[in-house]
Amino acid sequence: MAVPAARQALTEALQDADAEVRRAAAEALERLESLAGLERLTRALEAGTAPQALGALHALGELGAPRALSAVVAALRSPLKEVRAGAVKILRAARDPRLLGPLTEILDDPDLDVRVVAVRALGDFRDGRLLAVLRPLLQESSADVREAAAEALGKLGDPQVLPDLVARLLDPEALVRRRVAWAIGEIALHSADTVR
Repeated sequence: MAVPAARQALTEALQDADAEVRRAAAEALERLESLAGLERLTRALEAGTAPQALGALHALGELGAPRALSAVVAALRSPLKEVRAGAVKILRAARDPRLLGPLTEILDDPDLDVRVVAVRALGDFRDGRLLAVLRPLLQESSADVREAAAEALGKLGDPQVLPDLVARLLDPEALVRRRVAWAIGEIALHSADTVR
């Protein structure tokens, strides 16, 4: 049965004598409308201008449904850097461990701002598996990436990374040294809390 025919049948079921049938029909119609809205948002995300795509992206993020998050993950491949960065921010807020793969893949993005946002997002997951991904970023040529990596590693709180962080206290950029000092402190505090 095609969607229009299903919609027609459900609309007629809203007049059923049984209240539970009417309720079930209303819920089914609501899900159909939600799906149609999701499809419209996905099309705007894929084919719209930057402002339209960003608006659709944020609306999809608000929905938070699995299909909506799939569309947000697909936006990581957008030709528009603003859309890729926005997608990372939305996935960061979702904090779903299944999103670690796509967020890790975007660390190779050609745009520096997108990479920095992705590194910061990964730190928010506080997942020890990310240590191997984030640790090498302390050696990146970009001071912004090194600073974000230090922050993310500090949030992970794993003392294994302390030697790497201590070495970065000699970084030529004060921004990086400040964040490294903060990260060392965070790890020390985290270690002290787990000992108690």
